[in-house]
Amino acid sequence: MNKKTLNNKLGSGLFLARHLIVDFYDCDINILLDCKKLEKILILSAKKIWVTIISSNFNIFEPQWVSWVVILSESHFTIHTWPEYCYAAVDIFTCWNMNYQKWINFLTKFLKSKKIQIITDQQRWLATKFKNKKLNNKIVIKKKKSWKEEFKKNNNWWIACSIDVYDCNPKTIRNSNEIKRYVKELCNIIKMNRFWNTKIVHFGENAQIAWYSMTQLIETSLISAHFANKTNTSYIDIFSCKYYDPAIVANFTTKFFEWKYYKLKINMRNGK
Repeated sequence: MNKKTLNNKLGSGLFLARHLIVDFYDCDINILLDCKKLEKILILSAKKIWVTIISSNFNIFEPQWVSWVVILSESHFTIHTWPEYCYAAVDIFTCWNMNYQKWINFLTKFLKSKKIQIITDQQRWLATKFKNKKLNNKIVIKKKKSWKEEFKKNNNWWIACSIDVYDCNPKTIRNSNEIKRYVKELCNIIKMNRFWNTKIVHFGENAQIAWYSMTQLIETSLISAHFANKTNTSYIDIFSCKYYDPAIVANFTTKFFEWKYYKLKINMRNGK
C-alpha cells in the first residue's frame, strides 16, 4: 500500500480506543483492605472481558490505601481505593470495544458495591486524516474500524456527540442569521432533514451574561447549541438515531466558528 492510498484509508471518523471511568460506592470495606483478594478480583475481571494481562503492580499507601496498575496487551486498567469511604475509582482503556457492561457487573458484584456511577465513557479516535509523509517500512498500521462500522456492529440505536468550541469568532456567535446558516449547512453536510424552522432565542439582560440558544428538530431527533458571549464559546449537541460522522461535524463546526481549540465527546447508545 503506497502512502497516498494509506492517507485515504486513515481518514476522519476512525475508531482507535475506548476509555471508561467508573466510581464504585458503598463497597465492602474488608475487600478494599484485603490486597490479595482485591488483586484476584481484578485479574478475574480482566478475564471476563477477554483482555490479556502483560504485567501488574500495586502499591499500599499507609495506612490503608491501594493503587493497582495493570498493563494489558490491549492497553491498561487501574484501581484506586479509599476504604475509609468504602469507595473505589476504576478506569479501563482498551483499543477495541469490548463488553464493558459485563466488566462493570462483575466488579459491582465482587466489590459488593451498592451504587456505581459511570463518570466517563469516551471513545478515542483519529480526528484528522493521516499525513505522516515520513512513514517507513518499519511502521505497522493495523486496520481499524470506522465509526460507522462500530455503530452497526453493536446494534446501537443512537449516536450523540457534544462539541465545545473555544475562542470562536465573536461576530459569528452573536449573529442569529449566521447561526441559522450554520444549522442549515450542517444538516446538508450530514444529510439530516430539518423539521420545522430553527428556533433561536437570545437570553441575558446585559453583555456579561448574554447568549444565544438554538434548537433544531430533525427527523431523526435534535440539534441544539448554546453560544456564550462572555467566553466566545460554542456548546453544540447532535443526537440522532441515524448515523452521521462526528469527525465531519467537528471539522465543519470548528471551521465555521473559526475555532482556536475544541473538545469532542462521542457516545453511541443502545437499548442495553
